[in-house]
Amino acid sequence: VLDDNKLLTLPSGERLGIPNNMRIILEVDSLNFATPATVSRCGMVWFSEETVTAEMCLEYLMDSLAKEDIVGDRVTGEETPPAQTHFLNAIRPLVLSERTSSLVIDALEFAMSETHVMAASRDRLLHTFRALLVQGIGLAVAYDENHPDFPMAGEHLEKFSKRWLLHSLMWSFVGSASWEVRKKFGDVLLRTSGVNLPSGDGHSLVDYRVRVEDGEYELWSDSVPRMEIESHRVSATDVVITTTDTIRHSEILGAWLNSRIPLVLCGPPGSGKTMTLTSVLQSVQGVVLANLNFSSRTTPEIIQKVFQQYCKYVRRGKDVVLEPAESLGAQCWLVVFCDEINLPEEDSYGTQRVIMFMRQLVEQGGFWRDDNTWVKTNRIQFVGACNPPTDAGRVDMSHRFMRHVPLLLVDFPEKDSLMQIYS
Repeated sequence: VLDDNKLLTLPSGERLGIPNNMRIILEVDSLNFATPATVSRCGMVWFSEETVTAEMCLEYLMDSLAKEDIVGDRVTGEETPPAQTHFLNAIRPLVLSERTSSLVIDALEFAMSETHVMAASRDRLLHTFRALLVQGIGLAVAYDENHPDFPMAGEHLEKFSKRWLLHSLMWSFVGSASWEVRKKFGDVLLRTSGVNLPSGDGHSLVDYRVRVEDGEYELWSDSVPRMEIESHRVSATDVVITTTDTIRHSEILGAWLNSRIPLVLCGPPGSGKTMTLTSVLQSVQGVVLANLNFSSRTTPEIIQKVFQQYCKYVRRGKDVVLEPAESLGAQCWLVVFCDEINLPEEDSYGTQRVIMFMRQLVEQGGFWRDDNTWVKTNRIQFVGACNPPTDAGRVDMSHRFMRHVPLLLVDFPEKDSLMQIYS
């Protein structure tokens, strides 16, 4: 096809000529499998990682958040809620700085230099950061709507927005790193931002949450309810003991799920990934859960079978749309839970086909059906759980998929969580 004679030879022996008005563009992340014959026939444009700087990404992030309809009920032409504008104005000096590097840039560089459970990329960390900022803005807007006489303003708004920024940085930039890294990162943030924690007994930033009511810090452990389990329920497998860790993880996962972006939990076997995810999903309204167990032989067909079972095709104008069937509930979301998501083997070209199919659904918002019709997907979300890629039989997932996916490391419980479980 790329040769001067422009002929495509099919396996049947039939030959098709490529017309003169047709151009072929190949977009790849590496040339590992390209032969010299292919490369020499192509013009080449190389995009370096430095082409788009972190400052450009942050500027775009702030500008897009200023215009975005966070709550989802704004009428066209209606003004942005004041809380959204004030929140972004309060954190802007910490996100973008004219002369020196800003707090967020320094935090990003620190996070990228640390060890994560899967290789960290700038795109993924900033994508995750955006989802948590959206949650904070949503809380501020909701607070104003519920308190029309005393909206969030002045010191209250300043406190809440700055502290929420630190909370977002903590869980987006080092959510996929160990507790030691999180504590070290928390100390760096507090030193650089000048924010002070309540004087306490050796707690770190990672131990606190931000209250929307007054913008103050409170310990995660203060919101753990006291549980009494009846003796006959002790051995039941669906009992979830609420601990500091489960509350922390549920809060972060809830923000990502509400942003309707895919997410992955990673951690050692038996650390409670599936249990945490399932309990969070059960507490979210309007969600239907489809469970899939991936193996080394999993192919894209498994996802299409789930679509056949839970979804139906709808024609909207010229478009064909695939969405959850109305029998599951009006406007409900289908959440496809892929357990052991990093088990599928790579093919001879180094591609995990099922992961790349999911990437296409997330990035392009659709797929080509067998009859060459482009099908758009609507109200479908992917979540995954897996063991660390260092375990036997695991495959490193492509950065091209992972840059869209917030990642949370669920490690074995901390000492205070174990005390809450067994006391």
